[in-house]
Amino acid sequence: MSLKELWKNGIDFEKIDKSYLVLFFLIGFLLIFPFVKDDIVFTFNSYEQNKEWRKQDYEKEFFGRIIKKGRDKSNHNFAYFQLKDSTKIFENEDKIWKIVNVGDSVAKKRNSKILLVIKNQRTITVNYDDIYKYRDSLIRTGNY
Repeated sequence: MSLKELWKNGIDFEKIDKSYLVLFFLIGFLLIFPFVKDDIVFTFNSYEQNKEWRKQDYEKEFFGRIIKKGRDKSNHNFAYFQLKDSTKIFENEDKIWKIVNVGDSVAKKRNSKILLVIKNQRTITVNYDDIYKYRDSLIRTGNY
């Protein structure tokens, strides 16, 4: 079946030459690929995901006393702690999760790499750069 007949009579998949199907698929793929390339790279590239998570964590700002700590079943079972003003802070990093407890106070400024955890009379400083460098090393060795 020629291309003229194809346009004139419509697509009859039993009579169509398979090379035309391959050609249409390739053209469609080439037209769509530039729009979805970044999403595909992000999905399969742990380094890119780690960069995005770092950016999101730097942009967070919060201050308050922790009144609840748990896992959100509706949000991929992510760990969170809830502040006295009802703000939920999702923090799936084990290092931070192990440090904070109900009754502690936490403080983080926007665009800061430092999280302060205030327990009784002592202050624990957590550096997000250290967390992400460690995570990058796990990704590099294939253990993440």
